[in-house]
Amino acid sequence: GDIWELLYIFHAVQELLSAEKTPGLAFVLPLYIQLIGLLKKFREIHPELASAVSTAINKIEEYTTYACQNQIYALAISQ
Repeated sequence: GDIWELLYIFHAVQELLSAEKTPGLAFVLPLYIQLIGLLKKFREIHPELASAVSTAINKIEEYTTYACQNQIYALAISQ
């Protein structure tokens, strides 16, 4: 049911990342931003899983914020 749908979202992103031999930040961060959007929509549809989904969103947002503030990210996407 609902948990399988949630896990599938993460599985699909993991599959995209693993398809790249060495996924760089220029590929990973936009994908994570899309993942956050998908999780927010999922949370609206499945409020019973809001706590777990919110925890995942917070962790991904923490990572993306750190990466975007890092000067190396700017170099990675300029390549």
